Amino acid sequence: MSKNPEDKKLNICFMTGSMATGGAERVITTLANEFAQKGHKVLIICLGRTEQKTIYNLNDKVPVIFTGSQEQISFITRKYRQYKRVKSRLSYEKPNVIIGFQNYINVQAVIYGKRNQIPVVISERSFPQKNLRGFLGFGLLCKLIYSFADAAVFQTNEQKKFYNMAWRRRDTIIMNPLRCAAAEIPFYHVRDEVRIIGSVGRLEKTKNYPLLIKTFSRLKKRFPQLRLVIWGTGGMQEELYELVKLLGIEEAVSFPGETGDIFGQMIQFDIFAFSSMYE
Repeated sequence: MSKNPEDKKLNICFMTGSMATGGAERVITTLANEFAQKGHKVLIICLGRTEQKTIYNLNDKVPVIFTGSQEQISFITRKYRQYKRVKSRLSYEKPNVIIGFQNYINVQAVIYGKRNQIPVVISERSFPQKNLRGFLGFGLLCKLIYSFADAAVFQTNEQKKFYNMAWRRRDTIIMNPLRCAAAEIPFYHVRDEVRIIGSVGRLEKTKNYPLLIKTFSRLKKRFPQLRLVIWGTGGMQEELYELVKLLGIEEAVSFPGETGDIFGQMIQFDIFAFSSMYE
């Protein structure tokens, strides 16, 4: 048996939609950096339609490959062309394992893995009982495709029970990693009064920011010194801007956008507000 340390090095391929801001993207960055630091070869393949800037600090040795397209062609043609691009990349890179993140990506990751004889680990990042509601048949599709994965990682028991893969003994629960020493977490200095309420997340329906903004508007009438800061970008951005204008609180609410230094921004909050419908 070979004792060469290089024989133990892995070739790992992460699959995701993009590497912009988000919980899944942060976790992928943390894992990719850790694997790369240990000498493993790491590749990230993005299956989203648009190429988005990588926000988090990613190891220079970890390439991010965008395979989507904004061509004005049919969905089937676009996905077929993407399939050919991804298949070609996998044939060239020859990864030992594919790790998928998020349900719609996991479905594709399993298909790519099985078609190319590569083991697949899927990571469920949503609350499926809510997230899959309204997508006719997609929940059943996820359950079916997930059953072909070589292993599954969940964040909660609720997710694990929903997909019911325990009978195959290939599922486990792993909570989000925090790759930060306690000494590196910025210290918050308590102020005499609350001035800033802050939140962080995608500007999407599930984050329920209209509720937060309306609540803040009522609080500001009693505490005029208050400001609201919401970090993130997303599809509801313009709608939230309009709501702020309608309530007449433009000077007190700000949307700075994306940041790769969330700790540095959060220490400026006096209150962290989390208004999500579900996570």
